[in-house]
Amino acid sequence: MTANSFLLLYNVIESTIRNSIVAIYDNIKAEGVTFNELSGNLKKLWTKFETDRFKEGNFRMETIRDFVLDFANKIVLNEVVIFSEEWMDFSGNLDADEIRGLAEKIGFLKSPDGRNLVKIKDKRNRLAHGEHTFYDVGKDFSVREIIELKDEVFVYLDDVVKNVGDYIASKSYMVNG
Repeated sequence: MTANSFLLLYNVIESTIRNSIVAIYDNIKAEGVTFNELSGNLKKLWTKFETDRFKEGNFRMETIRDFVLDFANKIVLNEVVIFSEEWMDFSGNLDADEIRGLAEKIGFLKSPDGRNLVKIKDKRNRLAHGEHTFYDVGKDFSVREIIELKDEVFVYLDDVVKNVGDYIASKSYMVNG
């Protein structure tokens, strides 16, 4: 049961962060924000996502030209910027450092502490990859310790959600937000 708690806590962390970022993306779309209206952080992020498809393999020049024309038209014609949920790939690697990195990339306030999120991530990954059994992971933790971890996670995530809510309310995703 205690080992299963690590899976549950990690799922709460990942789903909360994913849904928080999706809320930002949804607000950008709902507000009809164009590239020129985006904050500098999000301009870089959107450009990265849009161009990441060229990381692998060789592409024909015609494909690259078509992409550049489409990309330029999105900017010049002031099309609404669309961020895709598919661009989020946490791959079981969310901990406080990773979340702070996301906060920096997107531009919302970083939440302090969260030091035990790495422990939760590591235990979850060892279980998910079959490196340890449920017995091995759970044997060293009491119910009280799991409850303390849960409480810390909830306090940390409450702060992240508050920071994302403030970011959205102040429209900080926009140049003049």
